[in-house]
Amino acid sequence: HFLLLPRGGGPGRGEPVAWQANLRRARERPPLCDPSQIRLASRVEGDFYCLEVLLPTHLLNGFEPRAGERIGFNYFAHDVPGGKQVWSSPRAMPFDTDPSLWGLLELQD
Repeated sequence: HFLLLPRGGGPGRGEPVAWQANLRRARERPPLCDPSQIRLASRVEGDFYCLEVLLPTHLLNGFEPRAGERIGFNYFAHDVPGGKQVWSSPRAMPFDTDPSLWGLLELQD
């Protein structure tokens, strides 16, 4: 569970910021990564932004690239003027605590 913001970090709070948080109601708590290991870039212009993140595999607890070519994935974007958006399920569903509601990403070499 990674939180990514296009602004809010750095001395002037204008830099992108990211951190890892525990998934609510998870049976086990993985070790949380050092936020400095998350590579993040953003561009904010007027009323839109672009956000890019690189999560090295060692930050993805339990990820075994040789075991499978798919991983569960979801995002929840909360943009104050633009509203809320969830990728893989309706907002009324407990997407933030139930990984069975997440979509799948197929990994490519």
